[in-house]
Amino acid sequence: MKSFFHDERGSFAILFGILMIPLIGVVGLAIDSARAFTIRGQIQQALDSAALAGGRVFYSTQVDRNTVIRSYFDNNVKNFRYQTNITSADVQIDSNTSTGMLTLHMTAKMPTLLMGVLGFKSVPISATAQVRRNDEDKGIELAMALDMSGSMNEDISGCATCTPSRLSLLKTAATNLISFLFTDMPANKVYISIVPWNSQTYPGLSYTSWLVSPAPTSTTSVLPPWWYGALYMRNGGDDLNDKSPLVSKFRYSPYGYDPYTAEDNRINTIKPLSSSQSELLDKINILIARGWTNSTVGLFWGWMTLSPKWRNIWNGVPSTRPLDYTDTSSIKALILMTDGEDNHLSWSYSPAAVPDDDITDPNDHEARDWIEARSLQTCTRIKENGIRIYTVAFTNEVATNTTVIDFLKACATTGYFFVAPDGTTLNSAFQSIGSDLKSLRLIR
Repeated sequence: MKSFFHDERGSFAILFGILMIPLIGVVGLAIDSARAFTIRGQIQQALDSAALAGGRVFYSTQVDRNTVIRSYFDNNVKNFRYQTNITSADVQIDSNTSTGMLTLHMTAKMPTLLMGVLGFKSVPISATAQVRRNDEDKGIELAMALDMSGSMNEDISGCATCTPSRLSLLKTAATNLISFLFTDMPANKVYISIVPWNSQTYPGLSYTSWLVSPAPTSTTSVLPPWWYGALYMRNGGDDLNDKSPLVSKFRYSPYGYDPYTAEDNRINTIKPLSSSQSELLDKINILIARGWTNSTVGLFWGWMTLSPKWRNIWNGVPSTRPLDYTDTSSIKALILMTDGEDNHLSWSYSPAAVPDDDITDPNDHEARDWIEARSLQTCTRIKENGIRIYTVAFTNEVATNTTVIDFLKACATTGYFFVAPDGTTLNSAFQSIGSDLKSLRLIR
């Protein structure tokens, strides 16, 4: 017996057998905890997406809003890494229209894989998402300054014959943004202008009375019959302010002598502030891309469609619009979207020492540097008037296109710069802008 009690052979197997259960439990704790952490993150992401979707239609009927919420949640949980039986039926939806608060909460139980040996058959998981629709009945005056230079006909990689083109992807994103901004908003609260630009802009023939100095009459020089409204910038410093065109005139551009180009100008005319969703979508749908790039043009003319000094200048715009800069009943904002570097200055706009076009020499950036500096000054003036600037770089060449990236970052209001390397990201950027304009905040 003494020999038996002192015999240590096989003792490890006995000890291992005794410790097997707690060992499995400890390993199971690590594995199941990791699973629970992952699943909770996925639930949180699905709740966040559903809450933002619900916030966008916050003032719809409760049935319609909840249908949108549950649809978004279910579509997200389909992609869960670990299979679960979680559905939108488990989501609790609470809303308060007086505070604009929407809260989604859910509690679920995740079956364990190994922790069951310790008596834990499931792990509770909970998550909450909360958005605030704090628009305070604010309206929106938005200028969409969209780059219509020739490179927008290429696909995102720069292929001129490949599809989809950058222009087609932009049209989709812009259409979705406009539709979103008008959704669930009171009548006449949303006004949007569309400003297609390249190295010039095209207000349209109906504004000839204030375009040219002296204004063309039957006895003075008249605008050529092929001219469809192409304009150079004002100079003498008036490109950096929003003076009324009745005070400071513009010069027309002879660019467009070719009838085909002239027709392009007619198509790409500025659409001033409008509360008609259908008219705005029609304008987006017909846009075409031609010509060079000058970001100052897009910034300036976007600003002019928002300036109260241009009130009663734009045809079809209500006599009270654009609102005063100090009017807190509405948000004024400008989106500048471009896909590339500035490369052209008109002869009437550039300083004498700066060439009007250095696109042919990649090592000569005098004109580009001048445009960038002028554009940044324009950005500053716009922001000084309380206008929020969103900038979007539609490029997948972030590492090499640093000039554009740095400029757009500096131009944007803090936190409102976006890089879109593809159409999906461009659409997401525009949707983020839309959510911000409608004051939709994910606060939890």
